[in-house]
Amino acid sequence: MVIEDSVEFDPYGLDGKTYGIAYHTEDVKAAALTAEMTLNRIVSDKMIVRRDILDNSGNLLVAPDKDIVEWTFKCVEGNNYYI
Repeated sequence: MVIEDSVEFDPYGLDGKTYGIAYHTEDVKAAALTAEMTLNRIVSDKMIVRRDILDNSGNLLVAPDKDIVEWTFKCVEGNNYYI
């Protein structure tokens, strides 16, 4: 399958951008979407949530002893993306 280089309509402005993907439900626990390459699968890495003490602007998601995988988005049409 060939993915074209340009997309006319990118409703969320994500095309070509790279982000870590995390899930948080106003609790002290959270999870990040991570690729586990040795087992060739996607897993959920547990994280904890702490207040941002530097400027009190919100919460920080902390993944102890791990780096969160960053995913690059490619808009294929409308609101459909490959990551």
